[in-house]
Amino acid sequence: MKSLNFKTLSVQTLKGCAIYLAISSVTCLYGQTLDQFALRESTKIDSIVSVFGTKDKLKTLSFLPSVNYNFETGISVGFSLNNLIQFSQTKKRNKIEAMKLKSILESNLENKLERAEEEKEQILFLKDECLLNIVVLKHRYELYKVAFLQHTNNETTFSQYTASRIRYLEKYQSVFSKINRLDLLLLKYFNRYNITLFSTDTLLKTAKNYEIATTN
Repeated sequence: MKSLNFKTLSVQTLKGCAIYLAISSVTCLYGQTLDQFALRESTKIDSIVSVFGTKDKLKTLSFLPSVNYNFETGISVGFSLNNLIQFSQTKKRNKIEAMKLKSILESNLENKLERAEEEKEQILFLKDECLLNIVVLKHRYELYKVAFLQHTNNETTFSQYTASRIRYLEKYQSVFSKINRLDLLLLKYFNRYNITLFSTDTLLKTAKNYEIATTN
């Protein structure tokens, strides 16, 4: 009997691993990656900083030579030294401000990427937890079916049957609660970073395969 139980357990374990791998493979990451997000945000930073350069180019008009015409002296060309000094000072100030701004934005982006990576790891950890819970749910489902048949054939007491049913329902509720939580985390992640990591559709579909309503 011990040998038979060991073989049965091994088969169930292999089935559980197969379920885990099957679900995991179809809920893989897709969409924009963090690297693409970082590149996009870096491009935005360069665009913002380049505004200072655009302002400098426009200010060059302020110290272009002024051309005047007089009937007595003819054409005269004049330069404003004051405008040239002001432009030079403004250009230096803008360059310093641009460097400060770029440093701040890059630091903010780095912190944001670290946060995104941490949140991604938490999401993937919860996904693995859901996968393992679905495997356990399958076993609870099989045990419940056995208890249901035994109770129907008067081979077990009502209290034993009820205990098996309660254990199953607790696990079933736990699985769907975790999947719902995972859905919320995925939605928040998308809203923050415009990145869709994966869908929980396969997790839900697989979990629903083990509804006890289909056995009664």
